[in-house]
Amino acid sequence: MAATEGVKRTTIGRNLKLTLEIQQMDIAAANQSSATNSAEAPPIKRNSWSGFVFDASSVKHSTKPALLIRLGEKIARQTLKRRFAGYDVRYAKGEGCLTCAVITGADGQIEVSFAKDGRTIVDMRSYDERSHDTLGNGVGGSLAKAIGSYSAQCDAGESTTCASPDLKGLLYIVTDDERCPMKVEEERPVVIPNCARIAGFQILSSNNGR
Repeated sequence: MAATEGVKRTTIGRNLKLTLEIQQMDIAAANQSSATNSAEAPPIKRNSWSGFVFDASSVKHSTKPALLIRLGEKIARQTLKRRFAGYDVRYAKGEGCLTCAVITGADGQIEVSFAKDGRTIVDMRSYDERSHDTLGNGVGGSLAKAIGSYSAQCDAGESTTCASPDLKGLLYIVTDDERCPMKVEEERPVVIPNCARIAGFQILSSNNGR
């Protein structure tokens, strides 16, 4: 009888050991399969970027078409606030503009300047890192790449700006960096160093509407 009990315990022990080994093999196989699938099919990278997009004469939101303003558009203060409902729209007067509005939201910021009437848009700009132009150039990107050349028509005003050759009317605001100087001469093409970067975008009326 004792011998029989001993055999039973031995058999049970072997069965338990075999069960554990099978479970470990299944887990290892599952991990290997997961690793193989991960290597064969890496996760899809989704572009979740959303912000304001500049073209030659307007600024619009990348995913909300109703959020659009145009150069030369006449828009009252309350109308602008209703259009950008959910954004912080603040008006101000200062040395840099007769009347300005700053539109700020969780997905970007743009600055708008108006003519003497306080309604006609004469200047739109953004330094926000989520802003782009319609060609895909963004803040912090290469100026030479955006221009498509190492030579451009630029102006050294309040900020150095260079005109986009493809989007007539759009200006690239150049990052002010003493380590990457740009020599701007009136009515002469400017040599763009490889280190030059985009600080922002601007659409400006030719006479500034004033």
